[in-house]
Amino acid sequence: MTTLDFTVGEAAITFYNNDWGKETVTYNGKVVSEKTSIFGTRHEFTVDNDTYELITSFVINSTIGLKTQLRKNGRLQEEKTSGQSLLHLVIGIAALAIVIEVFRALF
Repeated sequence: MTTLDFTVGEAAITFYNNDWGKETVTYNGKVVSEKTSIFGTRHEFTVDNDTYELITSFVINSTIGLKTQLRKNGRLQEEKTSGQSLLHLVIGIAALAIVIEVFRALF
C-alpha cells in the first residue's frame, strides 16, 4: 500500500493506493475521490472554489513505481515518485530464482 501526504496552505491532502489498484484521495480527512487504476488516473475535486487535480501514472526509469502530481487551479504544487529501485527488483528476482533452483536440486 502506498500513502502520500501533501500540504497546500492549510489543507492536508492524502493519497492512498492499495495493492489492488484502489486509489483514494482525502482532503483534511474527508474522502473527495475514489477510483481504481493499474497504470494511473486523474482525480479532480473542488473545495472552496479551488480545483485540485491529483494525477497518478505508472513509471519505469531508475525506479518502477507511481508518479503522483498535485495541481491546484492548474498549477503544479508538488510531485512525488514512490516505488522500488530497478536494481533491487532485479537482485530480488535473481535471488528468488537461485532459491528455487537449489530447492529443485535438493528435492
